[in-house]
Amino acid sequence: MLAVPVILWAIISQHRRNIWLIGVGSLLILLPPTFNIWPFSYHRLAGLLMLLAATSPVVNLAEHKKNISDFQNSLKTSWTND
Repeated sequence: MLAVPVILWAIISQHRRNIWLIGVGSLLILLPPTFNIWPFSYHRLAGLLMLLAATSPVVNLAEHKKNISDFQNSLKTSWTND
């Protein structure tokens, strides 16, 4: 139940990006029952890692790098025009 806030944060913060990654990660956390057979007991950890990868701030900055540079250029031109 501690993963529910992480899932909600991932859904709200990413809106339409990485929807498949968030969906699969959420299903891996919520749907399968917990059991202790070695290769199959790490589904919750795999789901959490998927959610962390989907909501990584580095990914978001890389996607918006052009917008940041455009904003910086507009600031430079506004200072030179004054």
